[in-house]
Amino acid sequence: MAQTELSSTADATWAFEVLNTLAQRNFRDGLWDWSDDFSDRFLSSVWWEGGLEGSPGEYILDESVAFDQPHRRYYLLQAQEFAVSRRIRPSIDTTQNVFGTGLDRATFRDSVDIYVKIDMRIPAEAPVGSEAWIGVRSEVNASGGLFQYQVSLVKQDENTTLIRVAPRTQTDRTTIYEGVVQGTPDGWHEIIILTLDDRMAFFLDGLLVTSVRDVSLYGGSLAIGVEPNSLAHFDDLIFRDTSVRE
Repeated sequence: MAQTELSSTADATWAFEVLNTLAQRNFRDGLWDWSDDFSDRFLSSVWWEGGLEGSPGEYILDESVAFDQPHRRYYLLQAQEFAVSRRIRPSIDTTQNVFGTGLDRATFRDSVDIYVKIDMRIPAEAPVGSEAWIGVRSEVNASGGLFQYQVSLVKQDENTTLIRVAPRTQTDRTTIYEGVVQGTPDGWHEIIILTLDDRMAFFLDGLLVTSVRDVSLYGGSLAIGVEPNSLAHFDDLIFRDTSVRE
């Protein structure tokens, strides 16, 4: 199987068109749009595989953050010897139009076409080497892991965080993009991923990082996770169908 093909910035015009369309479209909560700010562990637990009892992380209330400031509540994932992840149940899509099977490679009528936004932070106390990620078109494989396309934040050293975009499939784990992340005052970074048909685009803190076409995964849902010996925080997850035509 050929590696995913990089697109030029010009080829990412579709992604900005999708963002513009979504900004003008009503948010249909629970129909083809969902959001989880991790403030209510009971409200959204049914969206995640394993539910509340199977949650691998902790719902955190940071009382040092003012009531009117973001990230007062967030979700913490920590892994020791083995990676830890949490995947959205495809069955939350009651329309059966958002999380498709991805079997139609000709017209992509059942591809998973979504906008995913999440805030991620690798805190100062996280060990060097910590890696946190958000994955799309996430499919459970035979070993219980996930095949997906993912964006990772990696703590390279005490002063440097990297962003890494890569497929994680049976035949392709080639890094598509890697670069140094500019620091933010509170350490939080906004990741956005867009998928549409055979294309994907990846954004960091409002800027396009890279876009690709001829991807190899079309079904699944989405997931968050951390690699072994890692610690990370997640907040303000939003995912929306990008193929809806009203």
